[in-house]
Amino acid sequence: PEICWGKGHCTQIKLKDYSKFLREKLKNYGPFSSQTPYKQIVIVYSPQETGLSDSIIDDFYSDIVKQSLHLFKVQLPKNPIIWRFKGKYDLGKIEDYIKKFGNKLSGAISILASDEDPLYPMLKRMFGEIGIASQMVTANAIRKKWLEKNRYNSTLLNVVSGFLGKLGSHHWLLAENLYGDLYVGVDTIPNKAAIFTFIDNRGRYLGESWRPIGGRLIPADIITNVLQEWLNKHATAYEIRNIIVHKDGDLYSEEVNGFLGFKEENTKVGKEKRMTLISIKKDTPYRLYEARNGHIERCPSGSYLVIDQNKGLVVSYGKEFLTQGTPQPLFVEILYNEISNYEIEHAIQEIYWLSLIHI
Repeated sequence: PEICWGKGHCTQIKLKDYSKFLREKLKNYGPFSSQTPYKQIVIVYSPQETGLSDSIIDDFYSDIVKQSLHLFKVQLPKNPIIWRFKGKYDLGKIEDYIKKFGNKLSGAISILASDEDPLYPMLKRMFGEIGIASQMVTANAIRKKWLEKNRYNSTLLNVVSGFLGKLGSHHWLLAENLYGDLYVGVDTIPNKAAIFTFIDNRGRYLGESWRPIGGRLIPADIITNVLQEWLNKHATAYEIRNIIVHKDGDLYSEEVNGFLGFKEENTKVGKEKRMTLISIKKDTPYRLYEARNGHIERCPSGSYLVIDQNKGLVVSYGKEFLTQGTPQPLFVEILYNEISNYEIEHAIQEIYWLSLIHI
């Protein structure tokens, strides 16, 4: 896709040395828009669980501040607040801190022991309930500075980009509007949380909402309530008619009922919404390859295949989509669609474009 930066500069994405490409554009043109936080930043971590110390945390945050100002032109507070806790059963202390000092915070960075840390949804929920932007980072990501220096810079770019985006900055946006007015990404952490991420029709991050769940299925009433709460808060921003949902994994019938229940509630009060529901699966038996001159070659990122009018495959961007040299594509399926002229090719293209600008 073509994306836009600051100073009105728009250019097509170059996937070769993608991180380098992003850095160069940010250096030359700056972000599309930036938001400077005027309140404090807090860092939450457990020295016992992560094996880190305050000095390491201070050093890491110093790198975040430098990267933020250098590339994104955003000055973060130089001296963060640090809240320490011992483990899961000590989280009550953090919850008390949030209730007491939450109105003095712009954002939070939580350091997790690992990608599977059970504290992830708990910390997200606690900060999310009072509207504080939060970024999660693993201890291993921080250790890359000493163990994998060449990968640390890319990790730092992702952390800073994600955090500033949640604080209200928009680094780069699509040059042209997508088909929907609002995109809702839906994911689950089984037996823990449902995560709803809201994106506008140029790829602008608008916010997220977390809800506790049991199992994998999201109850219909949770879906209806989350969407209605978000719409009530942002109804005056711009008109939202076409809503496209991207569900990571299976989309269950009760979840479909939840989205359609939201649509029906709005129809009753004269606010018609058109819904498109799409399931996106990463774990599939499919592989894509290209046969050329008797040789089998790997398909590049962005390659796609239409299976039928509602199903297709697309090779997204990133190492996780390569297995033994042959891309493992995303399986895309339109399960419900009310937007006229919106076809599987459009769904595939938009999923690919959004995956690139939110990498």
